[in-house]
Amino acid sequence: MTPTFIPIHCGVFERMTLPSVDRGELLGMVRLQFEKSLPYPMEETSLGVQILSQTATETTLMACAVHEAALPKCDPVPERMTFRAMHLALQADSAYALWQEENHLVFGVFENRRLGFVEILSESDDPLAALPGICLRVEMEGAHFSSALLDSRLQSLHEPLEALLRMPVQFMSDEIRPLEEEIDFTPNSWRQEKARKERRELWQRRIIAVAILYGIGLLGFIGYLAFQSHRLAALNQKIFHMQPSFNASLERQALQTALAPAIDAQHYTVETLYQVWLCLPSAETRITRFECAPGQLSVEGEAPNARQAIEFAEKLKQQLPGYRFESTPPIILPNDHAQFRIFGKP
Repeated sequence: MTPTFIPIHCGVFERMTLPSVDRGELLGMVRLQFEKSLPYPMEETSLGVQILSQTATETTLMACAVHEAALPKCDPVPERMTFRAMHLALQADSAYALWQEENHLVFGVFENRRLGFVEILSESDDPLAALPGICLRVEMEGAHFSSALLDSRLQSLHEPLEALLRMPVQFMSDEIRPLEEEIDFTPNSWRQEKARKERRELWQRRIIAVAILYGIGLLGFIGYLAFQSHRLAALNQKIFHMQPSFNASLERQALQTALAPAIDAQHYTVETLYQVWLCLPSAETRITRFECAPGQLSVEGEAPNARQAIEFAEKLKQQLPGYRFESTPPIILPNDHAQFRIFGKP
């Protein structure tokens, strides 16, 4: 993925030689150096380091600091932000380089395929006038180069640059190659804001999904209620059409029940009395009152003892299963006989 490039004027570049080879210690030293020289807080600054060379005890590196406020706002937040110069340095192991970036003419030094020095040339009638002094500064720091690279958009400077540097000048490629070291100057505050925005969007999507599911469930419930209402209406309509025949059936059943004692031999009063008489447990058990009317049967009597009164009630329930009998507890008379009352309904 091609990174987003930071304008060269947004960075503060400093070449350092530090007494350590441990990367963690080097980053700490670079941070201390920038804390002393930068006019803004380190909390608002992104740091990047490219190691140029190392010995057993010390490291020469190019450090860069980028102030968050100097960066142009990006929406959405890029995955990675670097300088184009760091990618151009991959084109040569050791070379001077001159290229155009936005409206600026930039001079740089590439060492071991890394950016070892960078400076924006001042705008003047002769843009190359400052190069001899810059090259002298670079050489005093121990760098010596025998070739140079020139931006293909600056073809008019090809011959003047060769004459000034007294070395062959080749044109740069516009190809952007990936860095061997991952360097990212994206501010932490941007990443945090991006993470918060992604969380908000995630929750919004979840809320929308829940709302959609709720809506689907609500529509389904409304549809179910409508279906049940339709079924109920159809059932009520069916009951309405069946009501006359149902009423007629009830009337026929009531009439049959009323006429049962007259038309059904099993319900003749004499037949019912005979069935009751068959249930008497002994000759001493007598029926003192018998009533048989449509919808009810009443038997009262007297037994020699409570046991025979209870036995009579049980036999009566078995003999006449078409009735639902209820009996009161036997009443003991002065002569030790038991009086019983039994009531039945069809």
